[in-house]
Amino acid sequence: MRLLLSLFALGAVLLLADHDVRRPAAAAQRAPATELLIFEHPQCTYCQVFREHVLPKYHIAARISAPPLRFVDVAKDDTDSLGLSGRIATVPTAVVMRGGREVGRIEGYWSSANFFRMLAHILDEAG
Repeated sequence: MRLLLSLFALGAVLLLADHDVRRPAAAAQRAPATELLIFEHPQCTYCQVFREHVLPKYHIAARISAPPLRFVDVAKDDTDSLGLSGRIATVPTAVVMRGGREVGRIEGYWSSANFFRMLAHILDEAG
């Protein structure tokens, strides 16, 4: 049953993700319209759990239509210039960016199935 729910959530992410496989070459060079930023810290146990449990499934979704994913190390990278609606207080935190501004976030690790459900909800709400 858990596998079925995970696959359903993954399918919802795929359907709701902003994509167009027929983009011209110039559009492919610009920043993506929708992007998923994952804020992490090298010493964060749950960040590693996220990479082990969620990332492989996300890579499958990304082959089809999920928004591009980029990891941001809060210990090294400047997060002030990213257009976030607030500071990153918990890691891992997944932030959906659309057009250079934050449209939603998932704070903490919530399991793979819950992550995909919440991500699908954020993408749906963002339109």
